[in-house]
Amino acid sequence: MALTGKELREWDLTQTIFRGYKIAEVDDVMEQAAQTLDELNARVEELSARVAEHEAREQRVDDMEQTLRDTLLTAQRAAEDVVQASREKAAAILADSDLEGRRIIEQAEEAAHEARLHTEALEAQAANVKSMLRRLISDQLRLLEEDFPEGREPARPAEDRFGTREFSLRDVRVAQGLNEPAWQDGHQLEEHGQV
Repeated sequence: MALTGKELREWDLTQTIFRGYKIAEVDDVMEQAAQTLDELNARVEELSARVAEHEAREQRVDDMEQTLRDTLLTAQRAAEDVVQASREKAAAILADSDLEGRRIIEQAEEAAHEARLHTEALEAQAANVKSMLRRLISDQLRLLEEDFPEGREPARPAEDRFGTREFSLRDVRVAQGLNEPAWQDGHQLEEHGQV
């Protein structure tokens, strides 16, 4: 148990007559010892308070460090979650884009195929029309050769007031050597009058 200055001052020493100490000196030493003890006890209390304050600060710092660690860990996990979610979203967007691109390519290929088929059909129609025109021209040439053998000239067209030449139906009949009556709206026309 620690001895305080007050206890030292109140200590009752037994005084002897024959072999003793001078009371005044002993009182002085005891007073100095009591003061020293009081100072030391005050210093110990002060240091203990400082130690307690430092320990409280250290505990607060430890608590703050733990809070910061927890916050940092939470932030790191949140960042990892965000990165993972971003990667998943990017992968989904790429997959959608890939599907959309393939769909567009398929549509373009289908449109190109349809265009080729349409072109081929048009080319076949053009070939048919050319063939028909060749046959028609050939037939017309054959008919002309039959109607106008060599040496026999077709009728010359009459000139009108504008200097152009036109053939009338009668001119064509005459050129062919026909003198048949002309028909108009189901009625026979007079050969000299209205043809």
